[in-house]
Amino acid sequence: MCKINLYILAIALTVSHGEDIPQSEIELECGNRTIHGPKLPLVKNGDTLYYYGFLLQASTSMAQAYCHRLNMKLLSIETKEEEDFLRKSVLIHLDGDTDFIIRTSGKRLIGHRWTWEETGKQIQYTNWGESEPNNLGGHEDCLVLLNKRNGVNPKWHWNDDNCHTPYYFICEYSLAEIQPRTSEDDIVWPQARVAK
Repeated sequence: MCKINLYILAIALTVSHGEDIPQSEIELECGNRTIHGPKLPLVKNGDTLYYYGFLLQASTSMAQAYCHRLNMKLLSIETKEEEDFLRKSVLIHLDGDTDFIIRTSGKRLIGHRWTWEETGKQIQYTNWGESEPNNLGGHEDCLVLLNKRNGVNPKWHWNDDNCHTPYYFICEYSLAEIQPRTSEDDIVWPQARVAK
């Protein structure tokens, strides 16, 4: 039987508010072998790890490619509780008094249905801003998180936007998706096979 460990390793970054972001590592112990997963500044909520791509900005396709390179997925928000956690956590890492936009994997399909592209699930929980989604100009097919300055209380909501403008993004990794096999010779990580 294999065992999964999540370690908080060290301090990787210090953000402008003086908050430290711990660096995390996923490790899989299987028999006498140990396989290491990503070493990134990660934030944990339940069985999901988040990587905040706040050092660079990207289009939706480039953000997805970056997340996939890390064996992670571009953000999909399934519940109000998950969004509340992300909002509070993001506002610590980015100045809540400034405007910013964060990419997600939300996409508009034919017929104006919205889905999480990374999971293929239709979007059930929503937090659209007033009069959104509006498909302004006919090219707003991607879902973004928008933080607009509003005096003391920043307004955080969803917005439809084009898919090409570079914005910050969040990658996520579900620990529940790790399904190692019992054999040392056939350990499988999500989206990647680790060979001897």
